[in-house]
Parts: sequence; C-alpha cells; structure tokens
Amino acid sequence: MKLKEEMMNEKTDKQKLPLSIKSEQEFLSLMEEIDREMVLENIPIPARPFKAVSKIRLRYDATFLLLPPNRPPKSSCFDALEISIRIHDWMKQRYGKKLNFYDYLGRVVIPLRGALYSINCPIVCGTVQFVCEPHTFGQKR
Repeated sequence: MKLKEEMMNEKTDKQKLPLSIKSEQEFLSLMEEIDREMVLENIPIPARPFKAVSKIRLRYDATFLLLPPNRPPKSSCFDALEISIRIHDWMKQRYGKKLNFYDYLGRVVIPLRGALYSINCPIVCGTVQFVCEPHTFGQKR
C-alpha cells in the first residue's frame, strides 16, 4: 500500500502547471531563470532557443512550437503560440549572430606556440590531410 501511495505522489509531483504567464515581466523573469540554468548546464548557444522551449514545456501544460512564425508577438497575449514567438525573439535579442549554427561547424581550437587559436576548417566528405607549417605559408602546393 505504501508503494502505491509513493507512486501516486510521484505522479502528482510531475503534473504540469496550467499556462499562467500573464505579463511581459513574468515572461522576462522566466526567460532569465531558464537562461541561467542553460548557462550552468553548458548548453551551446545555438541550441538554447530549442532547449528553452523544452524547459518551459516541462513546466507548463501547453504545447509550444519549436519553430514559431517569424513575426512579432501580439502585445498582451500570452498563449502558447505567442510565448513560442517571444522565446525566439528573446533569444535573438540576447544572442544575435551567436545563434547561427553554421558558425560552429568545423571550428576547432589548436595550441600554437603556447597560445590557443580558433580556426575554421572547411566541411568536407572523405579524407583530408591538413598541414600547418609556418615556413610554407603563401606557397602553392
């Protein structure tokens, strides 16, 4: 009997709250909290809009869009669609070009003469050999 009670309590603990965001201030406060969580979890910036939607979905009993329409949100409207739009707008304002996923493909860090340098390698299929020899810079191969 005790096990059954524990299972029932576990189910009620996991119940989601009804969507209750009523103001821009509540939304902004929620986004700051979620963004702090993602920073602590080391979520890559390009993944944060999608992860934020996921985190909000886990809190509220509503269906949010991962890719909402590209338009400004309606003022004073806080249904699931408008919150989805607000999430993406908030992320664009906060992170701008850092959200561009393709800026991160092929980026590697290499140690060179005691310092770390970030370089972008081209994306290729197959086998490629990269050669880094300072004395050959500028020479045709």
